[in-house]
This record gives sequence, C-alpha cells and structure tokens, in this order.
Amino acid sequence: MTGLRGPGITADTQLRDLLTLLAGPGSRAWAIRATATGHLCVDDTGTSRVLAPSPGLRTCLRDSLRRPCLLPAPLLAELPGAAAIVGDGWIAACTNPGGDDEWLVVAGTSAGDGTRIAAAARRRRQHRRLATAVDEAQTVLDALPFPVFYKDESSRYRGCNRPFAEVVSGAGPAGLVGYHPDRFLSQEHLATHHEIDQALWRGEHEELPYELTFDDGTGTLREVRCHKRLTRTGHGERLIVGALLDVSDHRRTERALQASEARLYRFIEESPDAYFLLDETGVILRANRGASRLTGADDGMLVGAPLWPWLGATDPRAEPPGPGLLDAAGGPQCLEAVLRHADGEAIPVELRISEIADDGATQRLCVATDIRERHRAQARMRRHERMFRDVFEASEDAILILDGDRFVECNQATLDVLGARHLEREAVLPFTPWDVSPPTQPDGTDSRIKAQQMIALAHYRHFHRFEWLCRGFDGQDIPIEATMTTIAYNGRTALYTVCVDISERRRHEEEAFSLAYYDPLTGLPNRRLLQHRAVDTIREHQAGGRSLGVLYLDLDRFKDINDTQGHKTGDGILAAIADRLADRLRPGDTLARLGGDEFAVLCPDCDAAVLDEVVDDLGRAFESPLPLAGGEVRLDCSIGGVLCPQDGTSLDALLQHADIAMYEAKAAGRRFMRYAPHHGAAVQERVQLEQALARAVEQDALTLWYQPRVCTRSGRIESVEALARWIPADGEAISPGRFIPLAEQTGLIVAIGAQLRRRAAHQARAWAEQGYPLRMAVNISPLELEAPRFAEEILATIDSGGLDPAQLELEITEGTFMRDPERNAATLSRLRSAGVHITIDDFGIGYSSLSHLKCLPVDTLKLDRSLINQVDEDAHEAAIVQAVLALADRLSLNVIAEGMETASQAAALDALGCTLHQGFHYAHPVQPEAFPLGRIYRDPDR
Repeated sequence: MTGLRGPGITADTQLRDLLTLLAGPGSRAWAIRATATGHLCVDDTGTSRVLAPSPGLRTCLRDSLRRPCLLPAPLLAELPGAAAIVGDGWIAACTNPGGDDEWLVVAGTSAGDGTRIAAAARRRRQHRRLATAVDEAQTVLDALPFPVFYKDESSRYRGCNRPFAEVVSGAGPAGLVGYHPDRFLSQEHLATHHEIDQALWRGEHEELPYELTFDDGTGTLREVRCHKRLTRTGHGERLIVGALLDVSDHRRTERALQASEARLYRFIEESPDAYFLLDETGVILRANRGASRLTGADDGMLVGAPLWPWLGATDPRAEPPGPGLLDAAGGPQCLEAVLRHADGEAIPVELRISEIADDGATQRLCVATDIRERHRAQARMRRHERMFRDVFEASEDAILILDGDRFVECNQATLDVLGARHLEREAVLPFTPWDVSPPTQPDGTDSRIKAQQMIALAHYRHFHRFEWLCRGFDGQDIPIEATMTTIAYNGRTALYTVCVDISERRRHEEEAFSLAYYDPLTGLPNRRLLQHRAVDTIREHQAGGRSLGVLYLDLDRFKDINDTQGHKTGDGILAAIADRLADRLRPGDTLARLGGDEFAVLCPDCDAAVLDEVVDDLGRAFESPLPLAGGEVRLDCSIGGVLCPQDGTSLDALLQHADIAMYEAKAAGRRFMRYAPHHGAAVQERVQLEQALARAVEQDALTLWYQPRVCTRSGRIESVEALARWIPADGEAISPGRFIPLAEQTGLIVAIGAQLRRRAAHQARAWAEQGYPLRMAVNISPLELEAPRFAEEILATIDSGGLDPAQLELEITEGTFMRDPERNAATLSRLRSAGVHITIDDFGIGYSSLSHLKCLPVDTLKLDRSLINQVDEDAHEAAIVQAVLALADRLSLNVIAEGMETASQAAALDALGCTLHQGFHYAHPVQPEAFPLGRIYRDPDR
C-alpha cells in the first residue's frame, strides 16, 4: 500500500507473545506440539527442546483439543525448568485444532507461593472486569463511522476501532495492539508521522492535523486527514489519540472548483468582451485583456482609475454614462454607449452592469461588448430592407405578405391583378385568401378549406407552390400560380407569397392539350384519346358481360387526290369527310382519326346487327359528292369490323383484326366486311416479307440514305437525318412504311437499329474528317429504347465510331416516350448527360403528354408534317404551330419542321420563328456520295 504496509504477524510471533504474557515473576509458561519424532517444547524464554514420546502427554494433547484440562504432576516434571513448580499446571488448547500448528500451552506458579496464587486469582477477576469494560469501550469505538486509534509514548498502538484496523491492516483491532506504526506506514510518511508525534509529546501543540494519500487496494487513491491530540488517562498516563477523516470527495470538489474558477478566469481573460470589476464608486479593481484591447490601455492605466472617463454617450447631445449606473435598485443594467480608445476612436459598445457580492463587499461587474459589426449588419439590413421594398414594389408579379390567415402587405401589382388598381391598399388590406376567391376551386374543394390546407403545408415545408383560382374585385376569375415561402415578419413567421397570372400559360396548355389529344386537321380524337376511352369501355363491357364493336375505315382512292390535287386539297377533303362521319354517329360512339386517311370508330353496346346498322349510317356520308376546286369528287371507303370479346380484348388486337378485315373488303370490292379467322392472305404476305427482312438483316443488306436539315438564317446544313432503305437483290425498293412497322412487330428492329447506327456513326466520322462535322440523327423504336442495355450500346457505338457524343442525335416518337415515361426518361437522361442530343419525332400527331413533356430530357421538338401542310394559308394551323413554338420556347427546346415541300411553307414557318427546316423543298434523301456537303441554300426557291 502507498502510505501503509501490512503487519506481517506470523503464528510463531503470536505464540511467543502469548508465552511472554503468561509468564511473570515466579511463573513459567510452555508450549508443546506433537511431531513425528516426539514432542517439541518451547518455553517463555524462547528455548526449545524435543521431549521423549509419552502416552500421557499424547492423551493430554488429545483431551485439550476438546476443552482445557489439567496436566498431571509426573508429566509436568518432564517440562524443562519445571522443577520448582508445585501443584498442577493450567492447560489450554491452541486456536487451530486439527491444523498444522496445534500447540498445548502450559502455565504454572513457583513453589511455596500460595499468596501469589491467590493474588493471581484476584488479578484474574480484575482482569475479567477490566476486559468487560474494555470490550464495552471497544464496542463504542467500533460503532464510530471513522477510524480512531490511541497509542502510548513508545508510539505503540494501545487500541483502535475496527474501521481503523481495516484501513491499516485489514485485521481486527486486537491484531494491532502493541505494534509500532512503522510496520504499517510507508517510508515517505514515517518522517512526518514521527515529527508530529514528537511535537505533541514535547507539548508544543495540543492538536496537529496532517494529510496523507494511499491506495485503498482497489486502485483508487484515497486522501485522509489525520487529527492527533495529546491527552492523559485517569492515572496520568499520556496518550496520543487520533482520528482519520476521508477527505477524498472534499478534495476532489475543491480541485473541481479550482479548475472551474481557472476556466472562468481564462474565459474572461480570453473573451473579446471587456470585463471591468468595479467597486461601489466605479473605480476599476480588475480588467481583462479584452478591456485592454478595446481601450488601448494596459492594467496600469485601468486598475485604480474610474471607468467613467472611458465612456461616452452614443448621442453626442446626451449625457455620458456616470456613477448613476451603479444603482442596482432596478436590477442589472443594459445600454449602448461609446468606449473611448486611447487613440481617440469611439467604439460603440453594449454595456451590461450587474451587482456581485465578494466576502460581504458590494462590487459591480461591467461587461462591454464591441457592437461595431452589429451596427454594420444593421446598416446592411436596412439597405436590404430598402432593396426588398424596391423589388417588392417594382415587381410585375403580385407579391403579398400572409400573416396568419390574412394578407397584411401587398404591392401595386397585386391590385392590378385583382382588378383594384383604382383603390388604395389600405382600402383592401387586410383580407383573407378566400376573400378573393370563388366559393370553390376547380377541383370542387371549398376555397376556405383548401386555402387553409395550402397555408399549413407552406408553414410545414417552408416552401410550397400550387395553382389557385382567384376572383378579382371586378368579379373576374384569374388562374394564378402561388409560391409561398416562410419569412420572419414582426417577430413571427409569415408567408412571402408571389402570385403569377397564368392565364396566358393556361391558354397555351389548352391549345397544346388539344394538340395532344385531338387531330389538328379534323378536330377528331386522335389515337391516344381513343386508347384512353377504349381501355375504360372494354373494362366496363367485360365486367357487365356486354359486347362492343370497333370499325376500321380507310378512304378509297384518297391518295390519288393528294397526288393530283395536292395535300392542301386533300386535307380539306379529310376535314369534310370527318364532319360527315361525325354527324352519322350514335350518341356515345367515338370517331378518331388514326392518321392519313384512316379512321376508327368505337361503338359501345354493339352486337353484329347493330354494327351493320352503324356501317350503313356511315356509308350514307359518302352518298353525296364532295366539293373540289373546279368541280366535285365522289369518294367511298372500305370498312373492317370486329366485336369484343369475340375478336379481341384489347384495342390493339381489335384494330389489327379490323384492319385485316378492311383490306379483305377492299380486295373484294366491298364496303364492309366482318373479321373472320380465314382472312389470312395479307398475313401470309406479311410472313413472307418478314422472312425476307430477316435474311436482309442477317446479310447486313439494309442501307442508309441521308437528308439534310437547313438553318434558314445561315442557309447552311446544320445536321442530317439517316433514313433506312431496303433494296432487295431484285432491285425493287421496299418502302420504309412497310418494313419498319414489320421490323418493330417482329423485334428485328433492334438488330436493324444497331447495324444502321454503326454505319451512321462511321459516315459522320468520315464527313467530319472532310471538314463537315454534322450532327447525325437516327431514329429509335420503342423496342430499342426499352432494351435493357440500350444506353450502353449507344455509348459503345459512339466510342467505336470515334464520335463526339454531341454529334449523335436520337429521334424518338411521342408514342415511344409514352410507353414507359419514367423508365424511358431515366435512360435518355443518362445519354443526354453524356452529350447525346435527344429529339421528339413526329410531334403533334397526337401522342404528346404535356404533363410529361416538361420533365423529359429533350433538346428538340420535330413538328409532324401534318402541322405544316397549310401553315402558309390556314391561320388556324399557323396559330397551332405558333402555340407549339411558344411552348417550346418556355421549355427551352429547339424546333425542327419536317415535310417542307414548298417555298411558301418555308417562308411562313420562318416568319413564325421556326428556322430549322427539313423536306423535299431543300433536298430528297440521297446516298452518301450524293449528299450536298457544303451547300449554302440562299436562293428563296432553293
């Protein structure tokens, strides 16, 4: 142990001490132990000898293990030095029966001294009474919670309580009696211990405390305070009485307090604020380094001097701070003042003065904080507030501050939007959102309830944007887009609300919606809208066990009109026929234009008989001739019909079978024919074409022809589109309109696309090496786009062809996008981020989803030729194109017009702002060696 050591008391030591105590004047004491060779006998003088084996001695040893017994005289005579002993000895057993150290203790009295024996008996009775008193005193001492000891002038312990014995040796109190402290204390404490004891014995002090530290055996250092006092017993014997107090917790608390005070002083010293400790009159008693920095003075100039000369008022006209600030009756003081630096600079500070008590003396603590940066921030804030107010007022959008559920601020643009520009703001503020709204919103929700929901969302998200229908003070409804952002306003959280009038955008969206779901030429639903209606109708009829019909209608000889009279005339004929067909429909039927001269009719609740009646009604639309420039023309149609569920359960299957039946009717010269499974001649032809196409793909027999795209501003070719061509070995070209749909249906389009893209990439590289780095556009089918590794294949093609990704353009139709918008958008986003250009092909034929268009990774819209056929003559068609151009501009998209056939069309589109053209007016698709590299198209007639 640190500070104390164990007693080191052995069994032999205890035996000698016992024999010494038993022996006295005229008395002797022996200890006997049986061994293998005899009996070992030790007397009170420390002399030992071996006695001869004796049966009587062994019997006494055995009996004494159970209780004390008398030793017979013959056996006593065998003990060394026992010749003078008369009578019997007293025998006691050892305290370790059955162990290795079993001793028989014998004590006797000298001969002829009966008086001494009687006196010894009295002493034994006195000792027993004394022992009882000592035991009682020991019990009292042991009950004390702290260690206590006392010792005589030889410095040996005369007694202690159990807590002291456990601290010193771990034994009982009796085990320490008679021992010197040097058996327990370490060398480092012995000198101090001896010096204190001697000072007490010399009478220099009546009481001396001191402290020592030791390990309590568990690895914990304990700090002990020892109090020693000199005292006397009743018969004048001097003793030193001591008590130990464990002060470990107290010392730890003191050290923690000292460390805390040291940290506080360091914090104060290192603080950028100036700390002044003042007396009751304002004289500086102490100052930190922050005070020296702010004043430019050292402690010698500050301590002992009053604080007030260093202070000034923020307003030169006001009285500077003075001793009156020390009046603490009103509690701590806080104010702004000026602290004068030694170089003359006046530093704005915030003063905080509070009263503190130190040993009964009243003092003041004054803390000065440099607020120059705060003043600069406040100045910046004022400038920002002025700027905010200027922007607030100058904005063309309506801006309002919503505090709670009421608008409490608004700019002039708000009054303009609400039709209240003739009113003052004070006349309309405050007002709630539902005060300037119709009773319900377009979705049918009560305006008040929905407004409260929007306000709660804005507070929860800190930002919320939504569309809203307002009603101005003039009664007009205005669609707006509201953006709410949380701001701090007059100590509360308010909503900064910006409202943008989206009436014009709504008009563009409605026009674009019409373009997405309706055919722009005839105004009929397009394929997309037909698909939506068919899905719901088929589901309802199947659930109810009802049948429905689908008709596929194709105009006869309509191509002749286009070829002889031009597309403009043909479009007029189509529009007129659409009107006639629509007039012949039953309520609930849907007539849709599928494209070109093909129409479809969805007929709910229709069986075979009803389907025949519908066909008859539609046929009457062709009974009268149609007006034609310079005359009139008669047209007829071929119709194929199917029933659901007999002939299919999806619109695609029904249209496919109706298409087959229509071609059967056309081939038979009949107006109408119902689908039958044997209508397979066309299918056989398709199979033969499919087989030939597969062989062509295997032989890499498909080629590419190229058509330029011209910028009308520069006249230069800006990019080129690669178009697939198939010329079999017999030399008769097969139209892409025949083999491309077949390739998509059979899946051959994937292999065809990969072959042709590699060829296009190498051609673009060859032209670039000639000094014509043109972007190469290739068409992508739905199957290709949906292939698992489509993006990797495109990037590999770019790498193998040695192209810059920006030189490749992918054209995807609107229908391709809409098959799986999320997945396709992810694929195209990856390619676009790599630099590949993305274009929507055939935009405007009816597949567009405006809700997805703004999110798709698209660079260019390519207008379908149907949108520009009459753009130079038809104001309605020009307006549609203008709407698309406006939409593209809002979405930062380029626009290309394809199918340009006349200079008039080119001029009209150029005037509308569409400057990228493609069509026969500029050039037909040609083989690569005939491509007009470097040509400038400056002649208006090209």
